[in-house]
Amino acid sequence: MTTATQVYTAGLWCSNCGAETEHLVLYAGAYIKEIRCTVCDATYTREAETLRDDFVHDLPKRARRLAHQGVHEIRYHPREFLPHLPQELLVRSLGFCAELYAITATGSNSSRHRAR
Repeated sequence: MTTATQVYTAGLWCSNCGAETEHLVLYAGAYIKEIRCTVCDATYTREAETLRDDFVHDLPKRARRLAHQGVHEIRYHPREFLPHLPQELLVRSLGFCAELYAITATGSNSSRHRAR
């Protein structure tokens, strides 16, 4: 499961600095929300509408994959899977809500997160 908001560091080319520098990359779920150069503070932010469109576009594929995984677990590992089904449904639902919130939240929270 993907955490709602994650911050990573990466060496990327900065067009403002004209060199490869360390950048902070903020993910909202599985989607890049913001990239910020740690040297010159130049920031690239994806539009909230674009993030929502990508999220909605991916939903059917993710739902099919999740259903396929569930059927596989029930078919091949029913004793291990079924006792944990209620907990798994709750965790997946909360993860979905957290990811949706991270994608639709306005503004950047990158200054509140440490890089991993």
